[in-house]
Amino acid sequence: MLCGMSKLGVKDVILAMLLLCPFLALAGQENDANLVIIDAMKSASYSRGFEVRLKISTTNSDRVDVIKVSVIGEFLSTRKRLLIRGISPISIFNHLVVAEQIGTDTYKIVESDGKTEDRKIRSDPFVKIFSSDLILWDFFEPWWQWPKQIIGSKKYVDSHECTSIKSQTENQKLPVREIVSCIDSEGKISLHTEFYDGHHRLLRTVEVEKTMVKESLTKVAKVMSVCAMADVKSVIELYGGDEHYEINADTFSLLEIR
Repeated sequence: MLCGMSKLGVKDVILAMLLLCPFLALAGQENDANLVIIDAMKSASYSRGFEVRLKISTTNSDRVDVIKVSVIGEFLSTRKRLLIRGISPISIFNHLVVAEQIGTDTYKIVESDGKTEDRKIRSDPFVKIFSSDLILWDFFEPWWQWPKQIIGSKKYVDSHECTSIKSQTENQKLPVREIVSCIDSEGKISLHTEFYDGHHRLLRTVEVEKTMVKESLTKVAKVMSVCAMADVKSVIELYGGDEHYEINADTFSLLEIR
C-alpha cells in the first residue's frame, strides 16, 4: 500500500497524470525561462575589450563633487580584468586602479598615481574609486555566480517591465550578502539594484535612469544614480567609450607586480 492510494485503479492514475501533465510542463517551462535569465545576466558583460568614460557627480548637503574616469575592461568567462584611470580633476589625473578577479571572492588590486614607482597592492574590492560612490566590486557583478538565485514577480521601473531576482551568498566574510535586482530580460540589464548586508540592512541602491542600446542589442546604462546614505547621491553619466577596445599586452601590466 502506497500513501493509502491502493484503491485507485490504473485508469484513475492515468487520468490524474494526464491532468497534471500540462501543469508540470508549464512549471518546467518557467524554470527553464528563469535559468535563461540568470545565464543571460552571467554572459551579458562578456567582452574581449571595452572602454567607457564616466562623469560622476556626487551631491552632498553643501557641495557637488565631479570627477571623470575611464574604465577599460576585459570580461571573459575565464578571466575578468579592469583598469580605471582618472581623467579629472588634476588631483586624480592618470591615477590608476587595476583589478583582476582571481577566485570566487578573491581579487588582486594595484593602485598607482601614474608618476612614481610607489604602488599599492590591495585585496579589498569594496574600496571606493577615487573617493566616489563607485565601488570596484560592483563592476565585476559576482553575484550572478552565487548559487542561490530566487526568481520573483514581474515589476515595473519607470513603466519598464522587469523581473525581480534575489541573489544570496553564505559567505559571511562579504559585507554584501544579498542583492535584489529587477532585470530587463530583453536588454539584459538591471534597472534597479539593492545591496543588503547580512542583517538585511540596505547598503546602497543603484537606479538606471537612462539606457542606450549596444551593437549586440543589449542595453547599457547611460545615466544611473547611486544612493548610499542620506543626503548623498551620485549621478553617473556615460559620455563616451568603445565597445571594441583593443586590449594589448601592456593594458593590465600593473597586475604583474608581486
